Amino acid sequence: MTEAHTSPEQPSNIQQVLRQAKMQQLQLELEITFKRNMAAFQKISPQIYNQYIQYQPQELKLIYTEEGYLNLVNFKLNNKPVYNGNPKEFCHEQFQHFKHRPTLSNIKFAKTKISNQDHIHPRVINKMVDFYKSLETEQNKNCDVPIGFMLVTGCGLGYHIEQMVHELDIHNLCIFDPHKDSFYASLHVIDWLPILQKMTSKGRMLKLFIGVEPKDAMADMKLLSNKIGLFNFVYTFVFRHFNSKKETEFYTLYRKEFHLAATGVGFYDDEQISLAHTIYNINKNYKFLAYSDLTINNVPVFLIGNGPSLDTHIDYIKKNQDNAIVITCGTALSSLAKTGIKPDFHIEMERSAITPSYIKHGTTPEYRKGITLICLNTAAPQMTALFDDVCLGVKPNDLGSQLLSQTYPDKTPAKLMLCNPTVTNAGLSAAITLGFRQLIFLGIDLGMPTDSEHHSSLSIYHDINKKKKNEKDQTISKNYDTEGNFGQTVKTNPILHASKNNMEILLRQAQRQGIDMSILNPNNGALIQETTPIQPCDLPTFNHLEEDKKIIIKKIKTQYMVRYEKKIITEENFKSEYFKKIKKLKNQISLSPHIEDKKQLHKAMETAFKAILNADPISKLLMRGTINSAFTLIMQALLFSKNTSHFIKNYKKINAMYSQMLSQMFKKMEKNPLECDTTIDTEAVRLQDD
Repeated sequence: MTEAHTSPEQPSNIQQVLRQAKMQQLQLELEITFKRNMAAFQKISPQIYNQYIQYQPQELKLIYTEEGYLNLVNFKLNNKPVYNGNPKEFCHEQFQHFKHRPTLSNIKFAKTKISNQDHIHPRVINKMVDFYKSLETEQNKNCDVPIGFMLVTGCGLGYHIEQMVHELDIHNLCIFDPHKDSFYASLHVIDWLPILQKMTSKGRMLKLFIGVEPKDAMADMKLLSNKIGLFNFVYTFVFRHFNSKKETEFYTLYRKEFHLAATGVGFYDDEQISLAHTIYNINKNYKFLAYSDLTINNVPVFLIGNGPSLDTHIDYIKKNQDNAIVITCGTALSSLAKTGIKPDFHIEMERSAITPSYIKHGTTPEYRKGITLICLNTAAPQMTALFDDVCLGVKPNDLGSQLLSQTYPDKTPAKLMLCNPTVTNAGLSAAITLGFRQLIFLGIDLGMPTDSEHHSSLSIYHDINKKKKNEKDQTISKNYDTEGNFGQTVKTNPILHASKNNMEILLRQAQRQGIDMSILNPNNGALIQETTPIQPCDLPTFNHLEEDKKIIIKKIKTQYMVRYEKKIITEENFKSEYFKKIKKLKNQISLSPHIEDKKQLHKAMETAFKAILNADPISKLLMRGTINSAFTLIMQALLFSKNTSHFIKNYKKINAMYSQMLSQMFKKMEKNPLECDTTIDTEAVRLQDD
């Protein structure tokens, strides 16, 4: 494993003998260390063991320098050293500097618009946001706290990893190193056993991304917040050991997408509404979207969003609508209604009772007649009532979907994977599930040329804005630049960015499953990977279909949409089946009023979050999102308290908010668990009245 590295001046014979003896002793020590580490990994991480037990380095190897220390060199670059100087000293100095001035990434919550005073989560969370902001300037960032999540780029010889695990209270450690060789070298140099023992003990985790592509590592990291709690991510300690191209790429990607960990967390009112709406839709006996082997390769599909580019495509849609399946998403329906274009299918994914107001205002009953609504099981009664043909798709990882699986244990309704955060995500997922393979995105921008161009000029949102006076667009400050579909720069925001990411992930998953998709993207918005940019003037013209359009739609409805046996779930049924389990969780997720320091707080949150993860599926999904958000804000407010007295004083204040929220949530589940959403959009109502 090692080689000697000497100067041109040859040492004396005695020196050579001594050096050779030292080399032999060192080689033996390295081999012993490697075997001990392999034995440890064989028990704890067989994947690493299998990867490295017979591994041969590709570029990097260990050498023993004449100065008397081990170093890594690149043998393909004339033994160019990885470290300039003694690696152990470099790692020590680098770690000491980090301890003095740690690099942190911070997830920040913005206040939520309160559209319904009966909703519990946003009112309390907004109070917590204000409370944190009042303390923000008092905080002193340091390493002498429970570190929920630490990200290290670069393993090298691993001396820094030994130090940080030994000296810091790290609960979740993620190490990214694209170079398998350096990790292999560390297996000979440092003792991994104490690291593994500590980081795999109760309440701790070690995640190794070795030789992994940056985008794959990032995709895996995004899944961690629901496993270990977002409160562990609120302050991520970032230690950059090396700055190689791949490590820089990963860190850049991490900085760009870190905030997405806070999206899609969910919250109590959402889940309670999901529960109520799902039960309502079960009782109405609507059809469910089903899996089928029907694949429609030769039928073009216009998947239509309400982005600014939609205006450009209206004439194209009119000319080709008779020879393509037309699917609208969300408020694109009311925009198309103004043009006389009528879709074959319409997609909705929101559970809020606000969205039906937009559809009701922008369309007439006559226009909606014959349009098949494909919506999630969470859709509001006010939405499904607007259409004469309704089919439900299942939202994955949702409380309602758990209830469905228990209500129909022998059925497998289709799940619309990655169907949020925007309705166009649900539209793409539905189109793939329906067997369509030839899509054209129209008005699916997910990015805007300017801050003000957020929707089609036909959109109801512009109608509403015309009615508003002296109001500023609250989304502008959240916008940032991203790569455009045609190489330009466009504006985006966290929601649109997350929507784009989920589309790309869904399309990659489809590819891995052998689904061959062709998607043309002629929009002047964000670049969406896995789609083909095309100028609007170059879009294909469709003169006729091989089979009559009505026959194709009938086949789809016959093979993909099924009605199950009718079942009725009453409030009494639900309470007798589930309320005792939900109530049992209350004591487990309450925080003691007597917590006196940060370690106690972190341990209490770990215990409570584990109780949620181990709860029955209904209770877990009902509470997980709000507890995740609340714990994150509590940790954000208190982790860097100036001293113990400040911590205790502020903990009592914010825990009172949390306790009040718990009390309100459990009271709701006891008194009226199946209450459907009653939120209204006053502006949309005003438009209807005009």
